Amino acid sequence: MRKFLLLLAGTAILSGCEKTFDVTSLQEEIKTSLNQQNGISVKSVHCPTNIKIQPDSTFECTGELNPDGGFFVTVQQENEGKAKWEIPNSWRLLNLAKLEAEFQEKIKATPQNGLRVTCGGSYRAIKPGDSFECQLTRKDKTDAILVKIEPEGQVNWQEVRTVTVPEKATSALPSPAATPDTTTTTETPSSSTSESKSAVPPGAQIKDETGWQELND
Repeated sequence: MRKFLLLLAGTAILSGCEKTFDVTSLQEEIKTSLNQQNGISVKSVHCPTNIKIQPDSTFECTGELNPDGGFFVTVQQENEGKAKWEIPNSWRLLNLAKLEAEFQEKIKATPQNGLRVTCGGSYRAIKPGDSFECQLTRKDKTDAILVKIEPEGQVNWQEVRTVTVPEKATSALPSPAATPDTTTTTETPSSSTSESKSAVPPGAQIKDETGWQELND
């Protein structure tokens, strides 16, 4: 019996010395990083306490925006107490990296054909009615992708291409060379189908847990 009690005491001591993840530094890192991007103002970030250090495990934090709105943060632990984090689309934050990937998939952009989409930064503060541009870079020119946030929270977009119009041939007397005119054409509007997870500040009601909805053509 004495040996058994000593074994239990030893186990308790080892458990008490188990290290936990430094969520305080993580909260500050997320807040500082977001406040440097595309008009985002973060009021606070909250992560669970007493998270055990365990590589490849995940946990979730929540954040509050100024003046209102919220978001979720998915955190995955790595080695030596480090972690990487990502924010899904929400009613107030747009994940630009995911938006770029979706655009590139739809327009068949690859390193081989020289097409590349950039929306600037990693995240963007949004609200219904907002609009902004992403850049579609080709081998010889840069076009725009117009992005609009619909009242229901849907993301609608269309590609705008710059087309060179050749100078019309005339039989008139020679004149100084003119610079070719340019015009723009727009392709059929499309919609983003990225799923989002909406977060709200404590005490507020979640508007729609389904997130982004696909627009009908």
